[in-house]
Amino acid sequence: MSNGSVRVKGMGIRKLNTLITADTLLAASLSILVALLLLSCTPVVTEEKKVAVEGEMAPPISPELASMQQLQQWASELIKFGEGNPIFPNIRQAGTEADDQATLWLEDMLRSFGLEQVRREPVPIMGWQPSEYGLTVHTASGDLSLDAWPIFYARFLDTGSVTAEMVYVGTSPIGSMAGKIVVADMICPMAIAYDGLKAAALETYDPGNTLEPGGCHRYWAFTNQDVYHSAVDQGAVAFVGINVDKADDGRYFQNAWGLKADPLGEWGPTSGQLPGLYVSRATGEKLRPLATAGTSATLVSAGSTPRTQTYNVVGILPGQSEKIIQVQSHSDGGAVNDASGAIAVLALAEYYSKTKLSDRRNTLQFVITGGHFTMGAGIRTFMKEHAEALKENVLVNLTIEHHGKHYDLADGKLMDSGLPCTLCLYTSNNDWLPLLSDAVHRYELRRTFILPYSDPGAGEGATWHWITDLPSIYIVTPVQYMQSSVDTKEKLDLERTRSVAAAFAYIINELDDTLE
Repeated sequence: MSNGSVRVKGMGIRKLNTLITADTLLAASLSILVALLLLSCTPVVTEEKKVAVEGEMAPPISPELASMQQLQQWASELIKFGEGNPIFPNIRQAGTEADDQATLWLEDMLRSFGLEQVRREPVPIMGWQPSEYGLTVHTASGDLSLDAWPIFYARFLDTGSVTAEMVYVGTSPIGSMAGKIVVADMICPMAIAYDGLKAAALETYDPGNTLEPGGCHRYWAFTNQDVYHSAVDQGAVAFVGINVDKADDGRYFQNAWGLKADPLGEWGPTSGQLPGLYVSRATGEKLRPLATAGTSATLVSAGSTPRTQTYNVVGILPGQSEKIIQVQSHSDGGAVNDASGAIAVLALAEYYSKTKLSDRRNTLQFVITGGHFTMGAGIRTFMKEHAEALKENVLVNLTIEHHGKHYDLADGKLMDSGLPCTLCLYTSNNDWLPLLSDAVHRYELRRTFILPYSDPGAGEGATWHWITDLPSIYIVTPVQYMQSSVDTKEKLDLERTRSVAAAFAYIINELDDTLE
């Protein structure tokens, strides 16, 4: 599609047919992540391998690429499907009606662009549908009902409710938990240090010098999930987690793998082994002293776990060759994570649908997976079901995941920083650095770290490369509000989305001309 200089031969599959367990993936991810976070806890100013400087003014984005108005319309359409979620407002949960409607809409969009072989491929999972939940503490002065919500994919009680003495364990699994309702502080104390990312990066692009030495981004996932698993092991009857480091007005839902649950049913039990609820930081202030005193409480957690399905949405634009450049994201979640990625894929699908077959050396395959938060059920199923075709034909996978506005958290409140979230652009092939650097500079993707592949858990693009050993270029960003009901449309940065799509179009054009 243009004259380029980056050339790489296709690589074979290494692990598609090997047994990969949840513990293997979790251990590999955490070992690398902890190393980075430990550096983050003691920020050190290190010499960067290469720090980009502001270059020439970015070329105008092609008018053939979706406009801001078009992106806004698509985002609103996709986001609205999750607005009726009674447990996690604004979230499109895999295996629900909202998920079904969203994937049907995505399928219709790809078909409207004129793509070929457009389809929804079913991904069978165990569903998770709460019907009743709540927490009532039986104090000396009367019953106190506290606002709470179910822990995503935690087991439901066979009897629907349990009454027992509470025990407060703080942040660590200490003391006797047998027969108790365990109350714990769930924390996200670590930070992703800019210094640590700069030290690991092949290049950092920060023309505004906003990534100051010692600066960091709060990590969004709980780091003490072991307290839940210890409660399981010690025979607790239920679990309540206080979301200490989350926004007071949001309902957090973690990826099912935090409970070592696999709704696909391949890597372990399909749900967490202990019923549980989360409460906000503010509610926790009321609950903590009551649990410390050993007050009795009744926890309600009822629901069903029907066999259901989510969907992978696929469409093809044929090229002169059957070799494939794949463009990918996922559809479940909220506004930034991951309507932003899904609409960027739509923008690229529409853009390339306007090109001539003679301008496409390779076939373009667009894949929007389902079930990201159900242990990556969609991408795992896609790689498994298409193993041979992927091995034979895919030259490179390009994944665009969540990117949005950077918010800071203080005293339980999220505050818009006025900056975009830092962008982590990964590559499994360091020889592609000049190409990626050019794309980042051309479209002014400020606050971007270009990083080598290292962590198999850093998004679907990383999982793709780890399992298939095929080349991958992918973006993710640290988003404080992700996996929460406060991941809403005002946190989208659609100017950023359009620039990301333009940068990926540039990358695709170069790779289309040079890949063998």
